[in-house]
Amino acid sequence: MTEERGIEALTAGEIAERAMVSRSAFYRYYQDKYALVEQIFEKDC
Repeated sequence: MTEERGIEALTAGEIAERAMVSRSAFYRYYQDKYALVEQIFEKDC
């Protein structure tokens, strides 16, 4: 999704929908979309 539109254009709701989880589940684990991105890059390093 980020390649299609960029992180700035995405919403937490869209990310949750693509991941097939509820928005509330997304927010249970991440403060916002930037926290998710940060965690992804921490795992890659």
